[in-house]
Amino acid sequence: MSPLVKITIIFGVAPLVLLILFGLSIQLIGPLAETTKWSELGSSGQEAVYAIVPKLEGERFLYYYSVGLYDYEADGNIITSHRVISYHTDEAGEMIVAASTYDEITDISATFGDGFLNDTEIWIHHEDPDYDFLLYFSEENRFGQKIADFITSKISQHNEPN
Repeated sequence: MSPLVKITIIFGVAPLVLLILFGLSIQLIGPLAETTKWSELGSSGQEAVYAIVPKLEGERFLYYYSVGLYDYEADGNIITSHRVISYHTDEAGEMIVAASTYDEITDISATFGDGFLNDTEIWIHHEDPDYDFLLYFSEENRFGQKIADFITSKISQHNEPN
């Protein structure tokens, strides 16, 4: 094999193989870049998230989304049967977790994304705006709309007079 062919293989094919392996590693060890039903997340992902956000008694985790590439600690957005949760690691390495039960939420406002690069943003509003926070979800399979409708339904259930 000539030196030119060897150089072409090393500098042409090797980066492509590395790029493919990088993509596979993200899918295997890190969060998916799309909103996922909790049951489809996988046990290692679920355990990583439970370490950050412990489950409440009787709570079911329903949906998860993260834009973190390598680990679940970078950020996450969770919808459960009892509450909504957003977390991220700040610049100082501190974990910041914002969570609200459905009876604490007064309203939501949503801006729906239109594709892979434009996530749906759902603002969670409270009586005291200092507690408001933002959730992100990918718009594949219209999950953003489904989640906004789910949260609105849960808020209505909790705000109905007895």
